[in-house]
Amino acid sequence: MISIFKSSWLTLTFLLLADAALASLPLVDFDRMGRVGLAGAFAGLDLFNDSTSAVSFDPSTSTLLSRSPDGDLTRLGSTSSGGSILAGCALDDIFYFAGSFSSIEGTSASNVASYHSGSFSSLGSNGPNGDVHALFCDAKNNKVWAGGKFSSPGASVAVWDVKASTWSAAPFGGLSGASAQVLSITTNSSQSSLFFAGSFTTSFQGNGSALNTTNNPNVPFSVGATPFSSSLVPIPLQNAEIEGSPSSSDQSFSNIRNILCPGGADGPGNTWFGADGSGAQITVRTFQSITASGIRLGNTFLNGRGTTAFTVTSIPDNAVQQLHYVDPATGQNQTCTDNCPLSTDSSVPYQDFTFDSTRSLTGVQVTLSQWQGDGPGLHLFQLLSSGAFASAIDSQNGQSCFAPVPSNSSRTGTWTEEDANTNIAATTQSVLVASVPIGTPPAQGPSFTWRPYVSASGTYTMNLLVPGCSDFQDCASRTSVKVTVFPGGGQPPTVTTVSQQNQNDAARQIYSGPVIPSSPDFVTTITMTLADNPAGNGQNGNYQLVADRVQLVLDSADTAGGATNSNGTGAGQNGFGFFEWPLSSSDNVNATGTLANSTETALDTIAFNMLAGLGGPPALTSSSTSAISAVAHHPSGTIFLGGSFKLSTPDASNIVMFKNGALSALSGGGLNGPVTSLALDGDTLFIGGSFSDTASSSTQNTLRGVASYSVTQDQWSGLQG
Repeated sequence: MISIFKSSWLTLTFLLLADAALASLPLVDFDRMGRVGLAGAFAGLDLFNDSTSAVSFDPSTSTLLSRSPDGDLTRLGSTSSGGSILAGCALDDIFYFAGSFSSIEGTSASNVASYHSGSFSSLGSNGPNGDVHALFCDAKNNKVWAGGKFSSPGASVAVWDVKASTWSAAPFGGLSGASAQVLSITTNSSQSSLFFAGSFTTSFQGNGSALNTTNNPNVPFSVGATPFSSSLVPIPLQNAEIEGSPSSSDQSFSNIRNILCPGGADGPGNTWFGADGSGAQITVRTFQSITASGIRLGNTFLNGRGTTAFTVTSIPDNAVQQLHYVDPATGQNQTCTDNCPLSTDSSVPYQDFTFDSTRSLTGVQVTLSQWQGDGPGLHLFQLLSSGAFASAIDSQNGQSCFAPVPSNSSRTGTWTEEDANTNIAATTQSVLVASVPIGTPPAQGPSFTWRPYVSASGTYTMNLLVPGCSDFQDCASRTSVKVTVFPGGGQPPTVTTVSQQNQNDAARQIYSGPVIPSSPDFVTTITMTLADNPAGNGQNGNYQLVADRVQLVLDSADTAGGATNSNGTGAGQNGFGFFEWPLSSSDNVNATGTLANSTETALDTIAFNMLAGLGGPPALTSSSTSAISAVAHHPSGTIFLGGSFKLSTPDASNIVMFKNGALSALSGGGLNGPVTSLALDGDTLFIGGSFSDTASSSTQNTLRGVASYSVTQDQWSGLQG
């Protein structure tokens, strides 16, 4: 086995060799030999130097060597018999190394030691009491992080404070579960966080509290809502036509608009009553297409009055909707269609009812069919969006109820509003358009920016809504645009080229992954410019860009600490093999137990997806060998993970990448054997391990234990000549 560690002051190599011998150089005229092939069994080639004395090795030990700039190897020392050296790193002019040994060159040291100025030293007492597989030297904080399979001073992770010369557990306590071992410690591309990888499990509360407490603090809690539904931003209805009929004759309770976003408690001016002794209907018409996921209703409890059952009918298709909800009395998931029950418990301020799926509507009609007391009534009425949204038309970006800020937009260049009729009666579609002379560089052309308000962290799919060119009769001038999404949370932006040449209305996906608010008034940013290589020929020397709406569809609230979806409640979220720890964190937590959601980062989604891809917790049996052995973070934001594993989603073996919020397979489905090491050099990823080809045998066995992968071209190459 050969491993290589590099530092600024020397290159250190440890070799496990059975025998070594030198012979005198034969007198051969190499210039006359032409091309020469060498055959045999050997581990490598080196420059011959007959002045170098022979270096002998004890095959029962591991040996640490230094390599000079001219290639000479010098033996520094060997471990105790049966020992192994598995990791190393340097701080200034001190080299730290670790593995499984009790001494190095006669110096007593338990599994971790250092080398400096020709001598070896042990690292204090109370160090790791088991094998150490990984070391990371934190130069900024002057600490050495150790990972492996040990229980003290922390579970699988320990920290050596160079200045204090003391060992301690990690600030997050350690990592346990599965095989309870850490095999890799690396840093992210900005060196602000540490990535721990290996065979261990993580667990987060999953109680619906948002990531880093960045949920909208204005949304009141209700047992009648789920973490998913409470993350959906309500659709502003200020410009909609709303009718409640028949209404109460009491003018203090007859204005239906008072319940869209009541300014106070259940009472006059904040509550609507239907007429006494009669059912009622609330009808909302927006006269434009909206995307809705459900409805939020808050009952009135005044004078024993209130609604007890209702039905929702969508407009314009006049279809009664099946609704999903949580029974606030039992906490159980329920469904209903006709006469859905509404709680009369005054401790339940509202209930959320979601549709089977996100619906494109122009309005809804809610029939209040049953009541208690003198008649039906409501204190709160809201339509829930698909997640979040922003329009190019300023008047459509009204402030949502409970939202501290509205969604908004801005633009550069000249944009004009155009309206078109739609195939839905009595509805119109308004967009902004800009003309761009053909040949204009994108940076010099018009741009458009949407800033949708996002109420809570979660995994979202973002869509750019592109109106069909047929309705606007501008197909000849349509082209393609470049869309850049900034999801927040320190994540890198993503860039997508989108065609706007569609004949009919289309929703073009521009991002899928976590969106992480950094404050209660957070807005994510989406920009659009002319594409770098515009499609089409334009018309009259110009292209036309179209700005309509952006739509964020909440897929799950798991980034906010729990696997929740549109029809479910929050639950604990478990992960495997990966854990991120921000070096700036001051949290005092214990990762061997259940972590608070406030400590969860967006990249912990990697662990959740890894466990799901392996088949969930049942896959982590005592005989399981699954592990992540190496991690590399590309500056684009893509994270590569190598090890020994087989995932079903995605279909990948032994290496996988995390990109745009999800795991993705590399070309060829990964590799046909375990990966032990990863190293990035620009856009080239170097991989080492026990493999010969991709999982799909796409390289004809040319990889042979070491390979390179082009990040930009998604292409494998062998390193043998």
